[in-house]
Amino acid sequence: AGNTDDDEGAPHKVDEAFGLYAGNACSGGSPFINAEKRRASFGTTTVREDGTCLATINEDMITSFNALLAAAREGDLDTATSEVKAIKNLILASYAQPTLLYAKELSDMAANGETVEYEDAEGLTFFYTIAPLLSADTAKIIEAEFLNSTEATYDTVKSALESAFADAGIDAADVGEPLDEPEAVECTS
Repeated sequence: AGNTDDDEGAPHKVDEAFGLYAGNACSGGSPFINAEKRRASFGTTTVREDGTCLATINEDMITSFNALLAAAREGDLDTATSEVKAIKNLILASYAQPTLLYAKELSDMAANGETVEYEDAEGLTFFYTIAPLLSADTAKIIEAEFLNSTEATYDTVKSALESAFADAGIDAADVGEPLDEPEAVECTS
């Protein structure tokens, strides 16, 4: 406690945590990249002042990590605790998007009488990333829907996640929902 040294203390740990979130350009599987891959499908793109685009979740994550870094440097535990909660909520939102996307695909496939080949496994993989952030009851509901998908899977998963969002103080509109057509946004890169 009280170690605010940039090289060895709490600020260094914040840098490490952001590195784990962001990954590297070659990783392809980092939470940062996951949010970028989903932004157009959920209508959650932020166009920055310079014209570049970023997933709103990532824009908010950068803001929270910067605030957490400042709190770590100042030894401000209250702000640090608040930002850690915000980061957990953003991780929940980030992995809720692919969970919802695959639940929608499962519902659509069930409605069309199609056989589920891998969508349930992919959806479960993304869901299991956020399951520890959910209540046990909510997690059981979502898991059961992926294991026994029906036409109602999407509605049930969406309802369960929205309940979790409300409990965590997340606005469901910030997560979005799968769009029929990806959002068209003009970005410089």
